Amino acid sequence: MRTPVTYYKIQARHSNKLLDVQEASTADGANVFQWRDNGNHNQHWYLIPVDSRYYKIVARHSNKLLTVENASLSGGANVEQRSDNSGYHQHWELLDTGDGYYNIRNRNSNQMLDVNGAGTGDGANVIQWPANGAHNQQWRLLPVN
Repeated sequence: MRTPVTYYKIQARHSNKLLDVQEASTADGANVFQWRDNGNHNQHWYLIPVDSRYYKIVARHSNKLLTVENASLSGGANVEQRSDNSGYHQHWELLDTGDGYYNIRNRNSNQMLDVNGAGTGDGANVIQWPANGAHNQQWRLLPVN
């Protein structure tokens, strides 16, 4: 018997908006940004353990992975979805902040999943950025009913 998958909404602390694959695209390279909760599967994610520290974060609608574009090590590099290529730029560590939120750190760059400029509007882009303790780098995992 197969273990059921738990899907999550990944919610930015500063805006209460969700990690979202733009226009529910299933294409490699589709952009990831924040958007208000609309109940669609492009805002649902599941976690696949890689080892004892890291996970692949997978979009429910496309089965593609949360990925730092071009395996960049630069602050401000874009985050997108892409097919699994076993790269460290597709591995993420959840660091508990102790109050129900997580910093989500990329294995390759050691930088955090971040809403660019702490934007609060729909469509604010998601990037990687060095850790700074700000709320736009803190995320809550909300199980989908």
